[in-house]
Amino acid sequence: MLLHPHAVQSQTSSDKSILHPTRTYGEHELVRFRTIRNRSLPLSVDLSAYAPFALQADSIFDNRSICTQLYLPAIRKAFLDQLPDRAFVSDSILSKLTFQEKLPKAYRLYTSRNRRSDKLKRIRYALKKGIPILVGFSKKAPLEPLYGQAIWDGQGQDANQVMLLIGYDQKLSSFKLLNTHGEKWGESGSILMTYQDFFAKAKELICLENPNLSNPKKAEKPPTIPIQFSMAIAQADAHQVLQKLTPTWDPSLKTYQVKNFLINAQEDQLQLKLHIPKGRCAYLFMVHSNGLSTPAWKMDYPSRDTVVTLPPSSYYRLPDPGDEYYVLVVSHQPLPHWRRYVEYVEFNQQEISIPEKVRKAFARYLVDRDDIKYSPDQMKVVGKSNKRNQIAVPLILQLSVGPNDRRQ
Repeated sequence: MLLHPHAVQSQTSSDKSILHPTRTYGEHELVRFRTIRNRSLPLSVDLSAYAPFALQADSIFDNRSICTQLYLPAIRKAFLDQLPDRAFVSDSILSKLTFQEKLPKAYRLYTSRNRRSDKLKRIRYALKKGIPILVGFSKKAPLEPLYGQAIWDGQGQDANQVMLLIGYDQKLSSFKLLNTHGEKWGESGSILMTYQDFFAKAKELICLENPNLSNPKKAEKPPTIPIQFSMAIAQADAHQVLQKLTPTWDPSLKTYQVKNFLINAQEDQLQLKLHIPKGRCAYLFMVHSNGLSTPAWKMDYPSRDTVVTLPPSSYYRLPDPGDEYYVLVVSHQPLPHWRRYVEYVEFNQQEISIPEKVRKAFARYLVDRDDIKYSPDQMKVVGKSNKRNQIAVPLILQLSVGPNDRRQ
């Protein structure tokens, strides 16, 4: 159980730090950076995969403590050990941390005299090293208005707020901030803020580790991460009654199949039910009989085991006769180019099967076939992964849609 230290009085004096209320912001040591060149910095960094699920804080003190003494050390340890799995970080690393009254030494990244371009480079450099940055705002981000929202403009009530800077994206000119408002706030507990708004609204920035002295240690052997997910398919008749279908397993193609599926104009509509485990990212694609591929659904990092019905309020209507595929790809961290699969299927003209195209498109991410097992009785995958670059497993359903004289 996490132990909170004794509560302290909030600081209202302007000379007190939002992040370290026992001393002024200017008392922290200023990091003396070497020359940082833009070409040595990646275009984007996102430490979300190393972060635990967002927690809920009730006060500014809890907010500060969660960021400094739970989020930050958990992210740092996961990054150094190269454990990009939020479920593992939340269950294994976060549970071992406790609040400590005394905070470690803090460093300022820049002063008001630094140019904005130099400030940005210093922030990017620290995040590249896997060091999250504590940010003090004098505006507290609202709750309900930002549920499910992607961007925060810095507006809110006049109150101190501490957030953790965990990423940036040069193409979007935005920083990514992790808050303590829970998983519903922003997007899975984090939110984007443009560079312009950030530099106008952020009052203090410190990190608890000197980026110049930080060298990642040699990563230990990664832990074994379990794999388990499943999909079910049901057919609706003219009276909207669902009947579960039982696909057959083809061991040679590694696909589930429903053969000789007949279609009507008003009948034979489909619904999928996906079982996605905690801390996973899932992507569903539809590959139609004309060869076109469509991204149908995406979800990153559910904070608990999730059952999703697709489509949520209606049914999939089948197109003209031919082979229709549903491809579900599940991974334990986001696939950075997940739409590349769609491009691969549509524009790759090689005469190979759709299942083989799926595996070629995701080849660099796929878990070894020897480490996964498909159930012959239901659309279910179980297995394990302990290689850092192998994070994804596909589940492929093939519908062999046949003509029906009653179809109009």
